[in-house]
Amino acid sequence: MQHATGPWVTPPELPDDPKRLCLVELHFARDNETRYYAMRYLRGNWQFQDRLKLSPVQRVVRWAYILSPDMRTEEGA
Repeated sequence: MQHATGPWVTPPELPDDPKRLCLVELHFARDNETRYYAMRYLRGNWQFQDRLKLSPVQRVVRWAYILSPDMRTEEGA
């Protein structure tokens, strides 16, 4: 994953570009598991690609911008 994403960032810092996809590590309180999703931060909310928002049982642990192939080349990946 290190070549597919930018550096990991933890809340309360949030993405400043709503158009870019982020890889988000989510913790699910209901089953005490962590999963990864591609999401965007739009209008003050994390949103899945189908535009659903986080539920109260989901918490963002950390996030990283997903890099396009062009960006990976520029960074020497």
